[in-house]
Parts: sequence; structure tokens; C-alpha cells
Amino acid sequence: MKILYLLILLAPFVLFSGVAYVTASNDVDPTWTYYTDGPVNSIAVSSDGTHFVSGSKSVDGGTIYYFDNQGTVIWQSTQDRQILSVAISDDGSYVAAAGSQFYHYGTYGPAGYNKGMVYFFDKTGNLLWKYDTNDNAALQVSVTFDGSHVVVDTSGGILYLNKDGKLLWSHNDSSINDHPVKITKDGSLIATKDNQKLLVFEKNGTLLWEKTEDNWGAFAFSDDGRFLATSADPSGIDLLDRNGKLIWKDSVGMHFLSTSLSENGSYIATSAQQWGQDNPGGLFLIDDNARVLWQRPGDGYSAISSDGSFIAMGLWTQDNPSVLLYGRDGNLLWQHVSGLVHSIAISYDGKYVIAGIGDSNYGDGSVQLFTNEQTLSELNTTARTQNENPPVIITQVELNSPYKPIPQDISCVQWNELADKKLVPYFCTENVVPKEAVECGYSLMSPHVCNPIHEPYNFTDACPFHSGFLPNGTPIVEKYAKGDQWITIYNTQDKPVNISNFNMKWNSTGFYENYDANFSLTLSPHEQCSLVSNFVESTTGTALIQYEYQGNNYVFKTPQLADGYHDLRVWQFDGNKWVFDQQNMLKVPEFDTLAIPVLIMGIILVMTFYRMRFGK
Repeated sequence: MKILYLLILLAPFVLFSGVAYVTASNDVDPTWTYYTDGPVNSIAVSSDGTHFVSGSKSVDGGTIYYFDNQGTVIWQSTQDRQILSVAISDDGSYVAAAGSQFYHYGTYGPAGYNKGMVYFFDKTGNLLWKYDTNDNAALQVSVTFDGSHVVVDTSGGILYLNKDGKLLWSHNDSSINDHPVKITKDGSLIATKDNQKLLVFEKNGTLLWEKTEDNWGAFAFSDDGRFLATSADPSGIDLLDRNGKLIWKDSVGMHFLSTSLSENGSYIATSAQQWGQDNPGGLFLIDDNARVLWQRPGDGYSAISSDGSFIAMGLWTQDNPSVLLYGRDGNLLWQHVSGLVHSIAISYDGKYVIAGIGDSNYGDGSVQLFTNEQTLSELNTTARTQNENPPVIITQVELNSPYKPIPQDISCVQWNELADKKLVPYFCTENVVPKEAVECGYSLMSPHVCNPIHEPYNFTDACPFHSGFLPNGTPIVEKYAKGDQWITIYNTQDKPVNISNFNMKWNSTGFYENYDANFSLTLSPHEQCSLVSNFVESTTGTALIQYEYQGNNYVFKTPQLADGYHDLRVWQFDGNKWVFDQQNMLKVPEFDTLAIPVLIMGIILVMTFYRMRFGK
């Protein structure tokens, strides 16, 4: 079971005295910088880290920029409104932006925003539609993972639109000028703050639940929608399940401004403003019992990678380091003096950190991209490229199989009664998958959370690995057929192959988890087989196989993959690219000349994180 941690970045907007920065040995330069027409208020990144979108503001308008990760502006669109917020679908196919006009003291009272507009583009920059919020300001926008729905924070309430720009429903409230809004990846839940109330709606607009406290502050869902973290006085922050049930309250007592969670809620990064001399804020790590494990100073914004391994911090400071990257242990990995940071984002795998820079109001602005070298290095392997035609490759990877449902003829309450009597091994929860009851279990490390159980699988095409011989000469065949995670191994050759010293490795945290077996395997021409187990708890990472064939040492490695959706889709290689789709929807490619870099091992195991045998 996973351990639940809470990462809190408490960010005053004026740096408090006594802030200490580390030595210059941690300093890095951005991979690239692009100068914009004004300060960059908002940054968003596609899940695979290949595309980014930013929104800027100038005196008389603003611009939406769409980049690739090499710093190329694929398109840009300048509007007559300042761009306050941007969002991007997971695959980068759709971009949404919220813009508003700024007014000074006068006609509409104190300075602020009004006359909002929502913009929706495809990945080529075509403006598919725009939605006028009339006199209400459009302040924040979010999209579902596939871009099918858009939710908008306006000064008059929240709007829920489909990808065609049609308003499906709205929640109106004029008691406050800002209605921060969050949506789950699948669009099933929408949360908003409404005059010291936290309200959660279903996707059809039905109010699911609401809670009232003195100050709800910032809040965010985990990607799977199981958890909602929110700032609340006097506790500081509360953790709720999707039905509004309180899991725990902490006692930090800070005033939080922004919050983000890792994909399954195991880690939470959140920011708080300095609140007087006695409440300077800072960066905290809190575990699932609300204990503060460590604290770091800072004034700005934060973002967290999918598995919580990396936390990016953007500070509101001009002359000191203002873009910083921390590891989950609280160690500062690197920093850079960028200027005032208005927004910051990190890619799903933590490979890229993107910062929006600018003066306090108008003037110079830029987007800076940093490459997190720690995710790129082979920490336990040194290798060199030799051959572009590997005999055996990986063609499918399943990281997150569906959860195991309980029988349809029994209710969740009845199932839990059976679990209390030890008549069934697991409990039941309806807080994970909307309107579906699945099995779950508790652990000593996570006693307050019932973690869902994945559906186990038993494959009939398990790879027949040979691990040795019995005393009578009979070969020992090892098959790994049961589990909820797997890879498919494929012979690209027109002839049988026999590979030896086969090992698998999985990189999910910057280190490789080694499943060293040193087996041999024989495959017929274009035969594929499955290697099944429970490899890693993370649902993001890189799979790697290494083996010997005809005197050469080969390595085949997938790109960084991520799967946070616990459905029937798997990552599949079609011969040119990796695609996330239903299993076996793609035809197994015929490889004549496969242009994939294959690495021949130069030094094996420079560093071993830990060893682990395959689980049967």
C-alpha cells in the first residue's frame, strides 16, 4: 500500500527575514528562455511533457503561446484581454484560456477585472470558439484530461461548458468576486469556493455536498478524484474523500493560496501567503498523520510531479534564486535566479520545470524551461549505442489495471459487514470510481485510507523463462502469469531467437528497481509473450529490459510512461510511437528495419538501488 504524505509550500509574497539560500554549486541555467509581451500569469503542460501553453498580460491585452519542449512557438494568439489562466488537455490537443479586461479606479469602483472571455483552441492554433462572460471577469479555467469539458471561475460564479462551447450548467453567486474552481481529470466532480463554503458538484450540475468553515482557502483534487485537500481555519488544511468525509485535519494554521496533488493523493503541494510577522509561511512536508516532517522557507508558488518525487518552487523575489527544485526528502536539487515568478508547472514525470516570469505588473516577461537532469540520468547503468535493430523489444506496458468490483448483487454496506466478520478479505469503497463499488484494504502505514484493490490477471501467454536444470537434466521453466501490471515482450525477427541473461528494470523514482533474473528465453518468429507481476507502486516510469543475443548485450527502454486512469487502456508500441489505447487495439508491428536506439551495456550496475526478484 502507498504511504500518504502532505507537502505544503507556504508562500508569503514578501520574503521574510532570515531566508537562507544554498550555495551556488546548485545553480543551473534554463534549457531555453522565450521572451513574451508581458508577465506570464499562467503555465500548463501536457502529461507527456511535449507541449506547453502560457498566458501573458500587457497594458492593452494578452497573448496565449503554445510551445514544444524545444522552445519553438508552434502558434500564438494575441487578444484584447489580459490572459489570466490557461489549461491544456493531457495529449496537448486542446487549449483553453481565460481572459479579462483590467479597469482602474472609476466606473466600476476599485481597480479589478471585468468583461471576461473564454477561448478554446485546437493544437494547431485554430480558435474553435470563445464564450463571453459579459460583465463578469473570467479568472481561471480548467479542462478534463481529454479536453471534452471546460470549467471556468468567473466573478459571478462558475460555468461548465462542453468542447463545443455550449454552456451545460452554471452556479451563480455575486456575494464574492472570485470563485476558485477545480475539476477532476475525468470531469466527474467539480469543486468551488463560494463565500466561505466549499461546494462539490457532479458533472450534471447536481450539488453533491457542501461544507462551511471560517476560511476554506485553496483546494485541489487528486487526479483520480479520491481526495480533496483544502485550506481551512483553524486547522490549516483538511483532507476529505470525494463524498466530503473528513479523513484528517492538521494544525499548521496557515493561510493557503494554491494547492496541487500527486496523481493518487499520496503527496500534496500547497502555497500560503505570509500572514503577519508571526506567520511567515514556508515549505512543509506532512505525513498522513498530519505530522510536520520538515520545513523550508519561501515566498511563491509550487507544483508537484505525479509521484511526488519532485517539487518545483517559484518565488516572488527579484535578485535571489527564484526557481527551485526539491526532492521529496526536502533536499534542494538545484536553483536559478530568474526574477519574479508569476506561475510554475512541472511535467507529469518531473522531467521539465516551466516558469512564467515577469515584472510585478507590466513590462518584461518570459517563459523559462528547465530540464531535470536527475530524471534523465541512468543511475545504475552506463551504456553506449551500437545497433538499431534489437531482436527483442517491449510492445505493451500496463501500469494501472482496473480496480476489482464487488459482486453486483450485494451493497457496499453489506460487503463491509462481511469484511468486519472476516468472511471476505477486503472492504468496499464507493469513493474511488463514481457510482461503482470496488474492493479496498487498509494498511498499518495508511490506517485512515482504504486503498482500492486492482483486478488481478492470469495470462495464458506468460513467457517461459529457463532458469536452469534439475539434477536429471530437465529444464526449469519459470512463468510469471499473475498480477495487475505487465509488459509484453516481442521477437522482431523472422527467425527464432534465444536470448540469455534476461533482466528487467523499472525506473519510477530516479533509481532503477532491479528485477534481476538472468533467465534465458526462446521465442518463435514474431512471437510475443507476457511478463506479469506487481512491479512497482508508482503508475509512472520507464520499463527496461536487458539481455544477451549472439554475443552482444542489448538494452531496450521505453520512454517515460504514465497511467493514472485504472481502466482497460495500456501503453502500446506501434513500431514508431507509443500510444495509450485499449489493449490489443493496435496491430503488432512487423519490424524489418526498426529505427529504435538500442544500447549495448558498457558497465553494468554503476549503482543498485535495491534488488527484488519477480513476484509469482
